[in-house]
Amino acid sequence: MTTRSIVHRLILVLVLGTIALLPGTADVFSSPKALYQIKTDHFTFIFSEETRQSAEYLAHRAEAMYARIAGLLDQPMNLHIPVVITPDTDQLNGYFTAMPSNRIVLYQAPLLPNAGFATYNHTLEKLFLHELTHAVSMNIRAPIYRFLSWIVGDIILPAGLTASQNFIEGVTVSFESLDGYGRANGTAYAQVIQQDILEDRFMTFNETSGIRRNYPGGSWYIYGGWFSRYLQETYGMESYAELWKEFGALRGIWDSLLFPGAFRRVYRQPLTDVWEDFRRWMSLKIPVVTQTLPVTQDWDSIQAITARGDQVYYAGSEGIYLLQLSTGKRTRLASADQSVNRLSLSPDGQRLLISSFRPSEPGLARAQLRIYNLAARRFESTELPRGLTEAAFTPEGILALRIQGYSTDLVHLDHQGRETTLYRGSLTSIPSHPGIYQSGYIHFLLQQGGVKAIARLHRESGEIEILQSSIPLGEIRTLSITDQGITFAWDNNLTMFKAGRLGPRGLELQTTPISGAVAYPVLTEDSLVYVGSFSMGERIMEYPLDNPAMTPTPADHTWIPLDSWSAPHRTTSSLGRPADTFQPLDFSPEQGTDQLPALESKPYYPITRVLLPQQRIPTLVLDPMAEELKDLVQGAGIITMSSDPTERLYLDWYATYLWNWRFVDGGIALRETSLPVDLLLSVTDGFTFPSPLLSRAYRTLRASLGVGDQISFSPSQRRLSWQVDSGVIFQSSGPQSDIGVTSPYQWDLGGPVIPISAQVGYSELYGGIFPPYEQRGIYSQLSWHGLIRGVDTSPELPNFAALKAGFTLPFLSLALDAAGFLSLQEDVGFLPYGAILNNQLFPGSIHQPQYFAYGSYQETPSPYYVSAQASSTIRFDIGKSLPGQFYLQKGSLGGGYRMAFLNGDYLDSLYLQAALTFHWSQGTIEVLPLRLGIEAEYTLREPAGQGWQIRLLSVLDIAGLL
Repeated sequence: MTTRSIVHRLILVLVLGTIALLPGTADVFSSPKALYQIKTDHFTFIFSEETRQSAEYLAHRAEAMYARIAGLLDQPMNLHIPVVITPDTDQLNGYFTAMPSNRIVLYQAPLLPNAGFATYNHTLEKLFLHELTHAVSMNIRAPIYRFLSWIVGDIILPAGLTASQNFIEGVTVSFESLDGYGRANGTAYAQVIQQDILEDRFMTFNETSGIRRNYPGGSWYIYGGWFSRYLQETYGMESYAELWKEFGALRGIWDSLLFPGAFRRVYRQPLTDVWEDFRRWMSLKIPVVTQTLPVTQDWDSIQAITARGDQVYYAGSEGIYLLQLSTGKRTRLASADQSVNRLSLSPDGQRLLISSFRPSEPGLARAQLRIYNLAARRFESTELPRGLTEAAFTPEGILALRIQGYSTDLVHLDHQGRETTLYRGSLTSIPSHPGIYQSGYIHFLLQQGGVKAIARLHRESGEIEILQSSIPLGEIRTLSITDQGITFAWDNNLTMFKAGRLGPRGLELQTTPISGAVAYPVLTEDSLVYVGSFSMGERIMEYPLDNPAMTPTPADHTWIPLDSWSAPHRTTSSLGRPADTFQPLDFSPEQGTDQLPALESKPYYPITRVLLPQQRIPTLVLDPMAEELKDLVQGAGIITMSSDPTERLYLDWYATYLWNWRFVDGGIALRETSLPVDLLLSVTDGFTFPSPLLSRAYRTLRASLGVGDQISFSPSQRRLSWQVDSGVIFQSSGPQSDIGVTSPYQWDLGGPVIPISAQVGYSELYGGIFPPYEQRGIYSQLSWHGLIRGVDTSPELPNFAALKAGFTLPFLSLALDAAGFLSLQEDVGFLPYGAILNNQLFPGSIHQPQYFAYGSYQETPSPYYVSAQASSTIRFDIGKSLPGQFYLQKGSLGGGYRMAFLNGDYLDSLYLQAALTFHWSQGTIEVLPLRLGIEAEYTLREPAGQGWQIRLLSVLDIAGLL
């Protein structure tokens, strides 16, 4: 064994040893902590001490829940699923994934009554039921795919390729609603569809599967959940289960083009006909007022609103605004993301209390309170306690909700910072929206067993009473409490949210729905304003009191003790039809909660989960230089991927044996995400075949290490990131003659060469992550790249140091992008399409913009390179179905001016660009938009070759996979 091969194997041993020594913490846990596990027949619950109670609760009920879902879909109980429960977030959520193996992650956080989950009657059970339904439905496989899954891993999901997104989420939302509670029973989801019907904008089936991603977002949950429920109630659960078996059969992506397709095989009629009947099923059957009074004209997504006098404060998708009703003037006070959930004015009207969530880790967020000084127009530095949300000012301090796992407590914080608990919540009893209306009482919204009611707490006695109305209130949302009274949105028969008011004149209720529905109603000096939700977005609206149909109806009311209130069970189906299928879901153990057997918990070690490959992909290596077909295949191997269910450890490795070269091309990569910074460590021993550009074969032994992190500044979209990468590279090449005679293990390794780079970035971007060309805002990045050479230099590796900066400043549809690069070493230069070293080109080596028209520019490499682009782009929705199950989503027209400066030459050009975005409506493939277009660019100066150049554009976005 040679010295170099010993070093190679030693590095691999050190990597494996490092993995084994890492402590048992996880990325979905924001800080290192001891982890434990409880195993049942089909589940392994992984948890920390803070989530032990939740894990034990589910462990006693999970088998019964699995049996219920498997029975509904007519599937065997043959899965064993890790379930991770993290306490390190304050926003309720969860997910299922099969990458690289099946697992469920649950966020232990409370249900907030304005969120989409607000119709849950038991937060923990319904959240788990939703994700478990994903696990069961997505793992439906025909026998051939069960065999492939045994070879490759859980990632073989035929239903995931066949079923569209509205069915993938539809089955979960409908199953969570089987007992009368859940999002396919709530007004919030129903009124989105009803509003689309009112505006004649009812989405097509394909549009609801992820193709249209505009407001309100999540149409695959909204339409998908209600459509799945419609299918189950109209055609029966047996047919619905057969449909999912068809999804799991994956008969081919052309099945619905050349054959009847899964839906028509089961339901014996075209999907379009059933979809049209679904539209009739969801339509409102009562009169709706269509005359509305918008105060703002721009479409937005509004999360919170408060008012005093004629001044309205609201949180939109990109900022917090002040709206003057008397003049219509709108002023942006501060930037904000979409995490704001309540605004409250101080008694003197000088300060604004903002409840929001700040990102703590990727995918995790913590509740935070901040005070904005309206006179100074800035945030105050006052530190408020963490873990509080839904807060409101009072004369004596602040009322808020204290987050306690899956529940919340109603608390009061006085001016000295002392906290007093006023009401303790539970999994099924959740307070929210506290405030003071009448002296001596604290009013709030109380959700108990899925039913909401207005409650009041006597400040001296502590007695809690519930408002009882002669007109049942049913669902209640967005409580606003001021000295003038309590305003709220309510509905009791799935006919859109309407306005309600409890004040000096008693209880008054709007009983006729209005187009756009009513959300966040607040009293102003002379009127009632609210948020109207339409197909295109939301607006601030004024309540039309002069319309007789909108005159509030008085309702008798009384207050009863909380102990006397019995939350009624749901007994109605869609739009008031009787629902015989609604039955309470009770997964409690048969022996009762007082006689539950003790559950054995053991320490959990992530390393035990990643050593065995979870995903196994066979590979073949092809030689592009092969002269005969028999020499085309040069090797075979495997790529494996594994991750700890807590997503703390990722271990990937690959190995390919090249039999003609007697060499194993392989590598191993470890990612550790629970440390204060993300750590990526990799070791590869790679082989490069000879080619027309490379006359020799190369072996490259590389070890690399990267660390980085991102800091978010909530409630704004500001992000600060940094990253440092380094490593060591050894490279050798075989003799030019006798290719394949000697093994690469016998070649002399040169080096070492140590590349190193560092970068820091700042951004404030709006419009989502994907597609990136539709983002608006500011970005900047400063980077440095260098190379430390060994004695034996490898000329194929770039040796340069450079500075880079970039930013975009859009105004309306205008944008400016610029970048500059500066060589810090004599032997480094730049051209418009890459760095130059020793007369060799390294395209994209520093990721600079590569303007197409400058590609013919040939000059001596320059020690600097500056480029910029000023552009304007107009984007417009088209929304048209095309033959062959294609869908034309949107188009864009744009143009601009480009320039580059290097070697004393000034290159510039004008360009025009047109593009169309298409989808292919085939299962989950349809969430991948394909952008096709054409660009014509005219260079203005001779150095780049004056004249027109034309190219085709093709971009495949991955928005639908995230």
